[in-house]
Amino acid sequence: MDTGVNYNHYDLNRNLWINNGEILGDGIDNDGNGIVDDIYGVSCIGGNISGNPMDDNGHGTHVAGIIGAANNKEGVVGIGADSLFRSKNPAFSKDKH
Repeated sequence: MDTGVNYNHYDLNRNLWINNGEILGDGIDNDGNGIVDDIYGVSCIGGNISGNPMDDNGHGTHVAGIIGAANNKEGVVGIGADSLFRSKNPAFSKDKH
């Protein structure tokens, strides 16, 4: 849990958990968990739950990199480079810091 994660980041995207029960961009809650298009995790900013945990602050991506950056010969290697993680943005955004 943090400010989300940049799920497009080259050091992180291969270690991100993917919700295979969802179809990205169709606007439907395919897996029936109450969250539409939650492919990479969820965001709960301001009590609004969405399936887009994109990091709008940078802190969550930085922490995710320390923990789970892939050993891909680019950038850094996280302490759990072979780990799989899911993003949850509980209540923070760049407007609240």
